[in-house]
Amino acid sequence: MNFTVDPYWLIKFMIQRHYEEEYNGNDSISNAYRFALCDVVVMNSEHSITDEEVQEMADKYATIHNVKEISLDGDKEQREEFFKLALELPRIKDIEFQYILKGYGCKNSVIDLNQKKEYPTEHGNHYPTICDIIDENYADEFDQLPREEQDSFVLENFKLIGAQNHPSWYTPTYRLY
Repeated sequence: MNFTVDPYWLIKFMIQRHYEEEYNGNDSISNAYRFALCDVVVMNSEHSITDEEVQEMADKYATIHNVKEISLDGDKEQREEFFKLALELPRIKDIEFQYILKGYGCKNSVIDLNQKKEYPTEHGNHYPTICDIIDENYADEFDQLPREEQDSFVLENFKLIGAQNHPSWYTPTYRLY
């Protein structure tokens, strides 16, 4: 009896298995990062690793090990190596940022939308965090803006994440007009 296995499927399976063993349910890693990894490494997701990407990973793996053919034994070391190659996919960071924007990053944070970076903060300390970010990254530009434009700059370039109440709590249930 002969069996054949699609090598692309096997590599994807090894990557998914490593994710499930090391990342799935690991609370020491942010939800945004775990969810982004899951979107990419779990098979049959819209963001799943493609066969072309698997081919590129296999080529890199072969180059690293200086071999022309790869024996896919699926041991822990090989799964980890392929997983590390999958982590190099640039869309993981983009997907992670989308999850951060949805509030799956830090419990309380300020998000710099220009730099696509999340800054953790304590409850009620969003304003000092914004001031620190502006001083660090936008001081010259910000100081030259008129006061009205400074407010607009903050509102357009930062998003605040807080976990005190459900987001619907902040939405008024009445209209002023």
